[in-house]
Amino acid sequence: MKSKFYFSLLSSLLLLFLLSACENKSSVSVAEAIPDLESTGGKVFKEFCSACHGLPSPKTHKADEWPNVIERMQVHRVKNAYLPLTDDEKRELVGYLQKHSEG
Repeated sequence: MKSKFYFSLLSSLLLLFLLSACENKSSVSVAEAIPDLESTGGKVFKEFCSACHGLPSPKTHKADEWPNVIERMQVHRVKNAYLPLTDDEKRELVGYLQKHSEG
């Protein structure tokens, strides 16, 4: 009976340790990979792109590729019954992504 208690306690502590380690690593990598999320463009990026998938690094594409990527994603949004981005939102989003891309 005592060994079951200790096994359960040890398992719980191990699970808590693993979860806390994963959480810390994720927040660091997101902050490093995705800069300036509190800017206007960053907020549009966070809100609209995360509705369908995880946020990609802006460095995933070159600056001149982002407008086509956003247009392609716009089609996916509509197909999945999400509202399309307004022209202002698209402009902010593309500007943000181009600013933080590799070039």
